[in-house]
Amino acid sequence: MKRLFLFSAMMLGFLTPLSAQDSDFANKVDEYVVQVMDTWQLPGAAVAISVDNKVVFMKAYGVKELRPADGVGFAGVKYDECKFAQAGVKPVVNNPGDPVNTSSLFQIASVSKSFTATVMAQLVNEGKFKWTDTVKNLLPDFRMFPGDDYVTNNMLVRDALLHSTGLVDEAGTYFGNLGYDRDETYTMLGLLKPGFSFRSAYDYNNITFVVCSKLIEKYTGKTWEENIRERVFKPLGMTSSTMNADGFAAAKDVVTPHDYTYAGDGKVSVLPLYGDEQALNWLTVIGPAGSLCSTVEDLIKYAQFHCNNGYVVNRDAEGNVVDTTFIMPRKAMLPLHRGYTVTSQDSTMMRLYGMCWFIEQNNRYKLYFHTGTSWGVTAICYFVPELKLAGCVLLNCEVGANPRYAIMRRVVDLVRGEKEPLRDYSAEYWKDYTTSRDKAIAEQNAKPKPDVFPEVADRSIFAGTYTKEAPFGDIIITYEKGKLYRIPAKFKGVKEWKKELKHKSGTTYVFRSDGHGFEVTFNMEDGKVTGFDQEFGEGEEKAFGGWTKK
Repeated sequence: MKRLFLFSAMMLGFLTPLSAQDSDFANKVDEYVVQVMDTWQLPGAAVAISVDNKVVFMKAYGVKELRPADGVGFAGVKYDECKFAQAGVKPVVNNPGDPVNTSSLFQIASVSKSFTATVMAQLVNEGKFKWTDTVKNLLPDFRMFPGDDYVTNNMLVRDALLHSTGLVDEAGTYFGNLGYDRDETYTMLGLLKPGFSFRSAYDYNNITFVVCSKLIEKYTGKTWEENIRERVFKPLGMTSSTMNADGFAAAKDVVTPHDYTYAGDGKVSVLPLYGDEQALNWLTVIGPAGSLCSTVEDLIKYAQFHCNNGYVVNRDAEGNVVDTTFIMPRKAMLPLHRGYTVTSQDSTMMRLYGMCWFIEQNNRYKLYFHTGTSWGVTAICYFVPELKLAGCVLLNCEVGANPRYAIMRRVVDLVRGEKEPLRDYSAEYWKDYTTSRDKAIAEQNAKPKPDVFPEVADRSIFAGTYTKEAPFGDIIITYEKGKLYRIPAKFKGVKEWKKELKHKSGTTYVFRSDGHGFEVTFNMEDGKVTGFDQEFGEGEEKAFGGWTKK
C-alpha cells in the first residue's frame, strides 16, 4: 500500500490536472486562442470551457462581419442584397467591426446531429421504438437504393445515425440548395445508388437524418423542431438557441458567415456571405443533420450534459453546487457514446464513430467530439469524461477543422497539466496546411487549361419547359435580354429562385443556387434541343437521369 501511494505521488509530479480555481488557466487559453486567430486569420470566434461542471473560461473574439470596402462579398454578391428575402427570410448582415459576444448566435452545423440522436435516445427509453427495430417496420414508405430490397428491409434505426449505409460523398447534401424540401429529400433518398456494401465502411452523410426526423414526428405527433425545443433546449436552459433559416435570420445578436479561401504564400481571403450565398433554404431542409444555431453560453451546457451522461449540475451565484437535474437516465445516454464504426486508427490512437460523436481513444484519455461545418461557419463541441472537461469553439468562417482541433487539444493538455513547453498544434497544422495548399495551387496552375467550346449562335433555342417526374419536378428555362435563366416550375414568379445560367463550354452552363454551384448541359439532336442533364452536387445525376423538353 505504501509503495502504491508513493507511485501515485510520483505520477502527480509529472502530471497535475487542472483545478477549476487555477488562476493561470484562463490566461493560457486566452493567449492560445489569440495566437490561433492570428495564425489562421480568422474573423471571429467564441470559446467556452467547463471543468468539474463549472465554467472556467468563456470569451468571444474578433468581429461579426468583415465587410470589404466595396461591399462585395463572396461570389460577387453585394451586402445590400441582404435586404431581399431568401428562403422567406432576410439574410444576416452586421455593421462592420461589431464585436462577437459570448451571447452571439452561430450556426453549429453538424453538431446538430447529436441533438437529433439525443431525442431519438429519449424515444427509445420511452419505448416508442428500439435502436434495433428496422426502419421499414416503423415507416412503411421508407426506401433505400432502387432494386436493393435487402437494405430497405434490414436498415435499423441506429443505422440512420452511423454513416455506414453505403451512401458516399455526402450524397443528397445539396438537394436543399436546388429548392427541394425535406419531404422531397426523403423521397429522393430512396433513388440514390450505393457506393459500398451496407455497413462495410464509414462515409459521412447528411440526409439519412431526415429518416430520424420522420421517426421523431411519427412517434411523438410533434415536429422535429418542437421535440428539440421541448426535450433538449428547455430542460438544459438553452434559452438563446434556435434552428433553421427563420431562427438564424431573426436573431438580434448573430454573426455573419464568411467564406475562407487560401490564396497562396500563407495568405487567405476571408469574404462575408451575402444574400443567396448564405444558403438559408439548405439550412432549413438539412434540419436534423445541421440546422441548429447556438451560443457558447448555451452550448457549454449541452457539452456538460453529455459529459455527465445525462444530468446537469446547478450552482448558485457564488459557484457552489446546489443540486443536480437529471435530464435523461444513464442507460439511455450510454448507447450514444458507444463506438460502432472505425473511422481511423494508428499505433497511438483509434477513432470510432458513435451516435453522432467521434470517440478518440488513446493511452491517456478518451475524447468525445463532433465538428460542424456549414455555409460560412464552423464549430466543435467536445468532452473528456475522465477529466470532467467539456468545451466548445464556434467560428464565423468556413475554415477547415484544424483551428478548432488546435484549441480543443491545447485545452485538453492544459487541463491534464502537461509540462511546458506545450505542443503547438496550431503551428503544426498551419505548416501542413499551407505546404499542401501551395503544392496543390502550383500543380493546378501547371495543368493545361481545358478547351472551351463556343456557344450556339441562338441561345433562345434553350428556352422552354423541361419535364421530369416527381419529386424532381419541371424546370423552366427563359431567355430574357440575351441571358438564360433557370427556375423550378413550383417557384415560378419567385424572384429568389430565378438563377442566371452562365456559359462554361459548348452547351454546358453553370448557375449558383442557395450558395452552391451546379452545371446544366443541354442535349441536342439534329440541331434541336431534346433536354438537359444537371448536377445535383455529388454525382447523383448518374442515378437520376435528366429532364426532357416538352
